[in-house]
Parts: sequence; structure tokens; C-alpha cells
Amino acid sequence: GRWLRTIARVRIRLSDRVIGVAAGQLASFREVLSVRPSRLTTIPNGIDVERFASGENGSFLRSDLGIASSVPVAGMVTGDAEYERTEDFIRAADHVAAALPDAHFLIAGDQHPVARSEHAAKMRRDLERLAAAFGLTDRVHFLGYRTDIPRVLACLVVFVLPARYKSFGLALPFSTSTSGRPGR
Repeated sequence: GRWLRTIARVRIRLSDRVIGVAAGQLASFREVLSVRPSRLTTIPNGIDVERFASGENGSFLRSDLGIASSVPVAGMVTGDAEYERTEDFIRAADHVAAALPDAHFLIAGDQHPVARSEHAAKMRRDLERLAAAFGLTDRVHFLGYRTDIPRVLACLVVFVLPARYKSFGLALPFSTSTSGRPGR
């Protein structure tokens, strides 16, 4: 909220340039943080979009998870379950599950296998308990750390980005445009 914007404004005032990866991100810097256009620079991201537009259809991952091809699947990709509000995704899954009783929900991402933290492990256990409390244990799939995100995205009918703020502004437009999936 306001406190984060204040911190961002102070950090920006101390910087010579503000770099963004897309025009939309720079527009946000101008409008929300009042950055002068003369201080903004775009450096496009270095993501290989061809890797994500590989034509993968998601059937392999669905098969691994025991999810039929006709079943709706919503999912998210996260590197930080707390910051990206994974608990909100699970709460929303409970509402969706009431309307679509066969829907499944994927959460891809977890702490890196080399850099484990007790906080991240506790967060994962808390999220698993939340899914269980909603009776969604067999429908919320915690995929853990993944290196095959194109395969995960291909499995989804809807990509969800529950984070309130995304500093790089890439996840939703990139994930949905390269995979051909709608995002919410």
C-alpha cells in the first residue's frame, strides 16, 4: 500500500535511472510513483519466448497428476508463496470448486532445492493445511520447484496471478500470451 509506495519513491529519488522491462511497467512508474519520463529506460527481458510457445498441450502433466483432459485446471507459478498470496489462490479455489466440482488447481514453485529455508517449508505446510481445511487435498496440487514451467502452463485453462504487486510485470502477460491461456 501507501508505505511500499513511499519506500519506492525514496529509492527512486536516490537513483539516477529507473529501468523497466516493458512499456506498461514504465507507465506504472510514471503514474503511480511520479517518475519523470526522462529518468525511465526500457531494457527488454531476456526470456526465450520460443521455449514457452513450444506447442506443448499439457497432456503429459495432466496424465502424471491423474487429471482428465476435459477437467478445468487453474494454476499459478510462484517463487515466493507468501509474497504472491498463494493462500488467496487456495481460498479462491474453494469458491471455484463449489461451482465446478471437478476443477483442479496447480501451484508450481517452491523454494529452490539448493537454498532451503525453514520459513518456506513452514509456509508450504500451512498452505497444505489450508487446502485440507477446505477439503481440497485431492484437487490442489503442490508441484514444488519446477524447471518445466512451459509444460505447467500448457496444462492450465486459466492462469492466476494473486499477487497484489509484481515488480517486473511479466508473469501475467508473458505466461498467458505465450501459452495461449487466459489470465486472471
